[in-house]
Amino acid sequence: ACLLSGADAFCGGLHRACGRKSSSSISRAVRPLLSSAVKIKSPPPLEAEDIAPKINLLEKSIPDNCEVGYTRDGKIVRRDIYHLLENNKKWMNDRIARDPQFFEKLGATHKPEIFWIGDADARVAANEIIGAEPGEVFVHRNIGNLVNDIDSSLMSALQYAVDVLEVEHIIVCGHYQSGAIQAALSRDDVAAPLENWLAHIRYVYRLHKSEVDAIKDPIARNRRMVELNVIEQCFNVYNLAVVQRRRIETSKTKV
Repeated sequence: ACLLSGADAFCGGLHRACGRKSSSSISRAVRPLLSSAVKIKSPPPLEAEDIAPKINLLEKSIPDNCEVGYTRDGKIVRRDIYHLLENNKKWMNDRIARDPQFFEKLGATHKPEIFWIGDADARVAANEIIGAEPGEVFVHRNIGNLVNDIDSSLMSALQYAVDVLEVEHIIVCGHYQSGAIQAALSRDDVAAPLENWLAHIRYVYRLHKSEVDAIKDPIARNRRMVELNVIEQCFNVYNLAVVQRRRIETSKTKV
């Protein structure tokens, strides 16, 4: 387990969990998950008489504090998100300026060495807090960074990471000031389906109840639960059949 103090995140790593030989770096460029390289065919241009009713309909659905904006090709967008499109173009141009072959190399292969299981939280960016480039970390997120064998989304992503991508490291990353941990400790009913999901964190609490209850400071209690939750989820990863099968397949020692 490791503490990433710069991001205030607590990580548990299963290094070489799948038995692949270590390489010298994780700098290989791979395919982006979402990038400006993905092109969407534009619809045919609207005739002048068709535009007005569409603008009126769109404006009715936009909050009063939001203006309607237009791209250069006449597409209608909400001005409060227009900057995202501009930022994407700027990011693309900056990348090309530094490396004209960036997108070609990124799309040539997909071979990350890390599978990252993180919390569904906007404050912890997996690539940035470990200094990794696009394509170096295969990321899955859910509320509370839980490893649950009935979560078909996570299990599918993990199976792909282990069996196809042959990742070398599996990291479970939680973070302090976690809303999921706080909600689970509060014992309040937050309503299904979230309530059902938080039950898995409460199970971790029951395993460590005496230790957690002995911590009187609520902030310190929350932080310790974050750490305990990560540790338990690492155990869950280790015990998965897909991980154990890969360990046996790549082990040098015959059992």
